[in-house]
Amino acid sequence: MRRTINVHEGGARMRILLIEDNAIARELLTQWFSLVPGAEVVHVATTSAAAAEWLSSHQDGWDLAVIDLFLADGHGFDVLRHCRGRAPHQRAVLLTNYTRDPVRESARRAGADAVFDKGTEMKSFIAWCRDPHTALAG
Repeated sequence: MRRTINVHEGGARMRILLIEDNAIARELLTQWFSLVPGAEVVHVATTSAAAAEWLSSHQDGWDLAVIDLFLADGHGFDVLRHCRGRAPHQRAVLLTNYTRDPVRESARRAGADAVFDKGTEMKSFIAWCRDPHTALAG
């Protein structure tokens, strides 16, 4: 299954929901997102419960959910499962330092469109974000 997002056409923006509990990682990711035309972090959640609550009340308020695996109150798999009923243009990505098997497969089963390693695949992640017709990664 491919999901696309309308980023570049007509100057549209990409509304990012960032789920990350580490303040330094949040700041670094925000800097990376500046490389994506039209990208805007519209909400930051630091727990899976806060992410689920925001998703429930803002079903159409995001285009890309970027989700860390390990959160203060659970894990990103919970958030991914909460994203399953999303619109066709919305994508969910697991961005983590733990991409070994079976994490990638578990993330896909939970609903991730792609999985990227924070330490080694950031350029690939940003390229994936910039190309709305990109193939699914890792």
